[in-house]
Amino acid sequence: MRKELIRDERAGSIIATVNSLAYAIEARDPYTRGHSERVTKYALRLAEFVGLDKKKTQLLRYCCRLHDVGKIGVPDKVLLKNGPLTFDERAQIELHPVYGAEILGDLKFISAGVPIILHHHERFDGKGYPYGLKKEKIPIEVRIITIADSFDAMTSDRPYRKALVLSAVIEEIKKCAGTQFDPMLTKAFLKIVASAAAVPTVSLAFHMLLNGHVSNGSLSKNRPRTKGKGGGR
Repeated sequence: MRKELIRDERAGSIIATVNSLAYAIEARDPYTRGHSERVTKYALRLAEFVGLDKKKTQLLRYCCRLHDVGKIGVPDKVLLKNGPLTFDERAQIELHPVYGAEILGDLKFISAGVPIILHHHERFDGKGYPYGLKKEKIPIEVRIITIADSFDAMTSDRPYRKALVLSAVIEEIKKCAGTQFDPMLTKAFLKIVASAAAVPTVSLAFHMLLNGHVSNGSLSKNRPRTKGKGGGR
């Protein structure tokens, strides 16, 4: 019984630490508030769908919440810029996975997840950053996060563009299968999205998608159309 209590206390402490770090990141940027929590839910839905094992799924949970922790090291004038980034500003943004790996490197409970944090902007075709890993050399947790992160970024308002209509997001994800995204995981994720469809409102549809209660139909009909595309920074 005592061992169980200690284990529960330790788990509670870990979760509190993860949440505190996540809130610290999102407090700087109102546009990303709730982003890591939504990414976590999307990623866990995908992990469950493809049968990721329990140990990897728990690590994925922590890494999703903390994937952007390195943005703490990015200046506000770059992180919160309302418009396109310059080459130098883009270079600063692209250091955030490295900063994140350094910040979390000494935390024992997530040490196994440091490579996931470090590589969460790698692309399936090898054109990502910081190291240009390719295909299966990218950890599967990273390949899951990449899809969940991009999906939430495209379906959320950002300083530099409005949220996209869901039909456009789906087409963008399809287009990026095999380049930005793992094609097998892309196919699985699109099945999850397609199953979260015929409901009265878009907000309810997203609630159902986040929480695993889904049905068939289309999510796009009530969402405003915008011109911008693409994932997050």
